[in-house]
Amino acid sequence: MPIFLDSDNSGAAKAWCTALNVAAIGVGFWVIIAGTSTAPIYMAMLLPLVALLMLKYSGGVVTLDTNRGTTRPTVAGAFLTPGAFLAVRAFGNWHVLDWGNFWLPFALIFGFMNGVSLLLAREVLLRDKKILYCLLVCAVYGYGATVNLNGVLDTSPHTTLHADVLNKHTVHGKGTSYYLTLSAWGARTASQDVSVSARVYNGHSIGSQATIDMRKGFFGMPYFFVW
Repeated sequence: MPIFLDSDNSGAAKAWCTALNVAAIGVGFWVIIAGTSTAPIYMAMLLPLVALLMLKYSGGVVTLDTNRGTTRPTVAGAFLTPGAFLAVRAFGNWHVLDWGNFWLPFALIFGFMNGVSLLLAREVLLRDKKILYCLLVCAVYGYGATVNLNGVLDTSPHTTLHADVLNKHTVHGKGTSYYLTLSAWGARTASQDVSVSARVYNGHSIGSQATIDMRKGFFGMPYFFVW
């Protein structure tokens, strides 16, 4: 057993947990900016499992406590953050057209993650009453992993369509979101707002024609990009 997991080395355990939590944030931002790269997706899916293993073999030193004032080493960041970033990227980057085939891969990934969590952290989850917290984290992880894998693993040929840009606008919050209002195209029978990157937004004016790249998806969940 590695020495940093020994209960007599809580200082070293805290350093390792901090490093793991910081790495999770770094990988999370990599997920957001990675385009179609598979490496950050796999790393984000792996890190929560590493956190659970550290929790399991820490001899009770490591916790899943999310309180900032906790004095015990915690891997809460590494357990929670990657799935959250996967979900943000899934929501913002992949425009899924049909969710009919979503539930089976989601159930498998959610079930696997939840099962591993209960296997490796059952005592902690029961003691700290974090079962509902665990279910929520695993559900967010399952959603993000399913949608992202559906895109990055997809090798299906693409179908190119076109739509007119009827309007464009931005929404300002913690960041700026960019939207194009596109005319009806393909499976879309009415005009609709579509979120796009700043580059695509700035590259179009009202009345221009946008290109739609539509694909079938690895799990059979068709999705599209706007260029």
